[in-house]
Amino acid sequence: MDTRFYLYCRQDNKSPKKALTLCITKDRRTAYIQLDVQLFPEQWDKTKQMIVNHDYEKPLNSRIYAMKMAIDNELYQMEVNGEAERYDVRTLRDI
Repeated sequence: MDTRFYLYCRQDNKSPKKALTLCITKDRRTAYIQLDVQLFPEQWDKTKQMIVNHDYEKPLNSRIYAMKMAIDNELYQMEVNGEAERYDVRTLRDI
C-alpha cells in the first residue's frame, strides 16, 4: 500500500483553486480522501509533496502531514494484524 498527496486539477468549476487530496493505492487501485485544503496549482510542489508560496504554508504542511501520518499508521497496523488483505482500497478509505 502507498499513500501520497495529489492536487486534484480535473475539476470543471470556475474556481482557480484546486482540492488537495490524499491518495491510497493498493493493488494498482486508488482511492482519494479530500483534505479540506484548497490551493492554486502554483502553491503545490509535486516533487516535494508540500505546500509552497502560501501565507500559511508551515501550519498547512504540518496539518496535512499529521493527517498522512495518522492514516499511514492505521494502514500499517492493519497490515501487521492481517486485516488489510480483507479490504479493497475504497473500503480502507472509508474506515
